[in-house]
Amino acid sequence: MGGWDVYCALCGGPIRRVRWDADDSPHAAYDREVFANSEDPGLEWLEDIRLIGENPFTASDSKVWLSGLACAEEYGAVSYQDGEKPDPAILDLEGRDDEGGSIRVVLIVASMKRYNTDGVDDPFCAPFHTRCKEVLRKYMGVSELNKEVLLESLKSLAEEGDGGRALDIEYGDIREHMEQYWWPQPGTEHFVCDPVEVKGLAEFYNQLPTRETSDFESPRTYNTEGDPFNRLPADVLLMLISLFPSMSDVFSLRSASPVVANLHLGNGFWRRQLKTRMPWLWDLPEPTDSQITDVDWRKVYHKLDWCSRLESQRENKFHGLCNRRRIWETICPVIEEAYVDFSAKNDAWGSPEAPVLRNVVISTLIPIGSRSWTGMDRETMTLLDKYLEITTARPFLLVSWSEDRRSFHNIRVSRDESELMARKQMIRSDVVDTVPVPDDDWITGFIFRSNVASDDNGARKPHVVGLEILFAKQEPVKLGAGKADTCRFFHASENHFIVGFRCYRDDEDHSLTHMKLLEQPLTNVGDCSRVIDRSVGGYNTTQGFWAGDLPPRNVCTSKNHLRLTWSYMGYNYPTEWLMLVESAEEQADITGISVDSQLGGFEVYFQNQPTRRIGPAFHAMKSLSIDGQGGERITQICVPRSTQLAMMFVTNRGRCLSLGISVSGYEPLTFGDEHDPDVSKVALCGIYGGWSEYMGAKHLLNGFGAFGSSELPSCQGEITPLAQDGNGYFWEPERPLAELFETGPIYGSRTYNEAVSWSAEQRVEKTVPSKGCMVSALDVDRPIVEVRVTLVHSNPKCSVAPIAAIQLTYLDGEKIVVGPDRFSNNPLCRCCDEKTSLAKETRKVPHYRHETWRLGDKKLTKLRIWPSETGGLGAIRFVAEGGAESPLWGYWGFKTQGKECEELNFAGEQCGTAIGLKVFFQGLERGDRGDDTVIVAFQGLAHTSA
Repeated sequence: MGGWDVYCALCGGPIRRVRWDADDSPHAAYDREVFANSEDPGLEWLEDIRLIGENPFTASDSKVWLSGLACAEEYGAVSYQDGEKPDPAILDLEGRDDEGGSIRVVLIVASMKRYNTDGVDDPFCAPFHTRCKEVLRKYMGVSELNKEVLLESLKSLAEEGDGGRALDIEYGDIREHMEQYWWPQPGTEHFVCDPVEVKGLAEFYNQLPTRETSDFESPRTYNTEGDPFNRLPADVLLMLISLFPSMSDVFSLRSASPVVANLHLGNGFWRRQLKTRMPWLWDLPEPTDSQITDVDWRKVYHKLDWCSRLESQRENKFHGLCNRRRIWETICPVIEEAYVDFSAKNDAWGSPEAPVLRNVVISTLIPIGSRSWTGMDRETMTLLDKYLEITTARPFLLVSWSEDRRSFHNIRVSRDESELMARKQMIRSDVVDTVPVPDDDWITGFIFRSNVASDDNGARKPHVVGLEILFAKQEPVKLGAGKADTCRFFHASENHFIVGFRCYRDDEDHSLTHMKLLEQPLTNVGDCSRVIDRSVGGYNTTQGFWAGDLPPRNVCTSKNHLRLTWSYMGYNYPTEWLMLVESAEEQADITGISVDSQLGGFEVYFQNQPTRRIGPAFHAMKSLSIDGQGGERITQICVPRSTQLAMMFVTNRGRCLSLGISVSGYEPLTFGDEHDPDVSKVALCGIYGGWSEYMGAKHLLNGFGAFGSSELPSCQGEITPLAQDGNGYFWEPERPLAELFETGPIYGSRTYNEAVSWSAEQRVEKTVPSKGCMVSALDVDRPIVEVRVTLVHSNPKCSVAPIAAIQLTYLDGEKIVVGPDRFSNNPLCRCCDEKTSLAKETRKVPHYRHETWRLGDKKLTKLRIWPSETGGLGAIRFVAEGGAESPLWGYWGFKTQGKECEELNFAGEQCGTAIGLKVFFQGLERGDRGDDTVIVAFQGLAHTSA
């Protein structure tokens, strides 16, 4: 899908220089005659942009900031400079450097929200052209726009929904061009022309047309008999027609009324019309004494009126003036209405909102049920107006349901008990629950419980059937169903309390569709105990949308490690949770854990209990046995320092299970503050994961974290570090016998240069094995009955043999496998397509396929290795005693003819020394959203006695 453009909040035009003279597509270019000077077509103003945004977390008096010069990037991001005198709030923004940073901005048209991302953490921020802000300032008639009021005005015009944040302003004719990208089209040049410094306008002002002799002749007169306007004097008629909305209405009246037609619309009349009907001509110079009489103001009026119309022909247009008039007449009135309203509140309360909404912290938007983001009204409801009311406020929640009480409908707030009956009558439902806030308690959040059902199109959608209202002290008030398919947790953030709600309702049946919490820091109410929440416990989770019920309340929750692109742009499944162990007895009962190699599912096994699992996909399971009876415990889950799809499960005995792509730096998931002395007493007890469906791939992990418990025995004092080889690679699951050492070269190793994604010229050096490679060992010094090799779809670059696993079955029945050990019968490939794998291969074979070679009871004598064209591991073949050869295993279409191979000889008849095989694993780098880990190199392992 690529990225998308975002547009100026004040004009709807692009915020980047546009390519206007495409030679390869005359239909995707502007008229060259409009931009006659190809060296300087006058489009640089498009890049003169600034940002206006908020920083809810700053300690500054004002949460609103204006940036310095900004520059549009991809995927809705804009980089910005702080400016010469930066606002304090901008200096506190997360992720900035010494001079600026990058931030996601709102989309401008709500219909474009499919190009944005849900769940964006960046605060509200909108881009605008400096020129467009000047037009708005002129329209308002103020010397400077109030930044707080302007931001609130834009936010009030915003829609936020499943696809992301967007302004829902009617931008007029330009709207049909505000698509994923801005494409130049003939006839639309005025949209990108400077609305302030209008090309050609100054020259026109300097050469205004003068009156001709014929202008002084007496005009034709009409018979006025029977015309009712005959009774009004001429000066009154002139005053009346001056009040008409447009001159076209005046001309219509002159056609219908002879009296009005006989009125002499003199030179002075037309000069006055320029001021009253064309207020956007702020740069028209005041006429000199001679110009007042000599200039033909009628011609001036008609010229400027016609050349500022969008529908005018090219030769008649001042393109920049067309843009100015469009912004002035179409967009400025919309923003002004909101601006004036907030400005009045600002004068009354010192803020655009009620005092408790000043610098309010707005929570993430959550959808309620299955409603889509279309046709909605937004309403802000407060539980109180001023902080002083916190001890006396007695708000009520009015919760409405369907008549059979099986479906939730709405939430409203009443702050006066005497108004309850009137409020109920306004609610379009016969079933309304009244929930008062107790005198010494406060609302802290909600739990919405939903069941999932299929709609008419077969799509599975949730609808709310139960609600819990959470309080700071008392037990939750439970309404509707207590159990459901999913639950959505919605709670005030830490050290904050709720002052109100921003509710989004369907404009037809007024049902609640989306909701936000409005919060303020607890410090704003001093030592008031009413709002201090002492009961949240395990509700303080980092995920809000759960399958089934909430996790146990007595656990700690780590942060969500992943915030990936497809989680914003696809359909998100509810987060699932899995308790690995819940007691000391279960710690001793655990026997193993398995994870899908593409992180589609997790399983944990017990000796005396059923298997527990979460996730939608179990295609290729990679396993780690755990000796729970012998005291082995899973003590850590290590994840990359970046949001990459990789993780390691680690035990107290220095054994690990690694999943995902190859990364060079890991850190453990933690609970609470690392400086908290109690953190060391928290034992890992569970995990949670969320998955997305995006562009046909239904099992993409987008969220992952862990649970910890202080009630379980901790093994922190008896942990064995993970074993590493001489190059710093981790051994999986553990280091082989200490008597074994590496011998000979690493077959398949190479160094190469690769172009970075953003530059065909810039290249980076890469190595195989990579820094994040994992290594495992296979015993090749025993009789083997069977070798099973698992292959996956090839990388389109054909740079490495796509071997995902090798399993050896020995004569005594033992099986040793490197890579996944258990596979689903489902042959479907969930991520590969023609761009990420070889199309001819995906059409013929399943994604995971096994090829088996039966030896009987022989030992392996050698491993033959053919390099690929780029020097990597192209194909392999085992040789057994007696010269028996395995099939050739390599990338699709690999041929050995004319290619030399290398040989790794094992101890035995070939006089080799290797009794073990060191196997190097790293990502295949296919480039899709769920990469496979494959073998990229081999090396011999010999005994020290050799």
